[in-house]
Amino acid sequence: MIAKLLLQNTIFVVALGALLFASAGSLHWPAAWVFLVTSAILGPACGLWLAKTDPALLAERMRPTFQANQPAADKKFVVTFVAALLIWLVVIGLDRRAQVSHVPLLLQALGLAMYLLSTAFIMWTRMPDSKTYTGGCHCGQVRFECTTDLSMVTACNCSICTKKGLHFAFLDPKSFQLRAGDENLKEYLFNKHAIHHQLCVDCGVDVFARGRNPDGSDVVAVNVSCIDGIELSKLKMTPIDGRSK
Repeated sequence: MIAKLLLQNTIFVVALGALLFASAGSLHWPAAWVFLVTSAILGPACGLWLAKTDPALLAERMRPTFQANQPAADKKFVVTFVAALLIWLVVIGLDRRAQVSHVPLLLQALGLAMYLLSTAFIMWTRMPDSKTYTGGCHCGQVRFECTTDLSMVTACNCSICTKKGLHFAFLDPKSFQLRAGDENLKEYLFNKHAIHHQLCVDCGVDVFARGRNPDGSDVVAVNVSCIDGIELSKLKMTPIDGRSK
């Protein structure tokens, strides 16, 4: 995942630089270089922070911009935003080429500071607002406690999630504790045997699963439906195309 993050960020910064310098007609543009270097540092730094604090959210952010099941309104918004961004960058480059406007160095520094502060604010809003939940299977033999912000709850279309109505939240193993019923669990594997589903042998409920993140680290997937008092209708579901994997 980290390698993919670095590759995506590199492609983005190179494309950004090519657009700016091509429209400006010159590589002699110190402010543009400062902006590009800052962006080249901020991208991986923010990504690495997310990889540590919320790898599931990072994986979601690294998905392709357009998805097959994405609402039409979302696609129109993204197209409009990208078009406006491209036009804005080209206009900035053309302004530099024609030397139409002159921005004082102090204002340029202020703009850089605002860029850094806005990035810090966005990352601050991404900080998990975690709560500790309890839950268990239907018969009560298996009980667990977990700490999560439920920022990403899956709505997967794979065969097992579809047939069982499973909705998972992925956690660091340190944020999950099995409080009772370890001896009451039966493991179920299918397909590539990548996910180790843990089922209660008495009531048959799929309580949680164990597996690995794309970077190889361990992960626990809690069946959100098993959390005490949870209301699924109030949670934002993240569509996952597990059927094609």
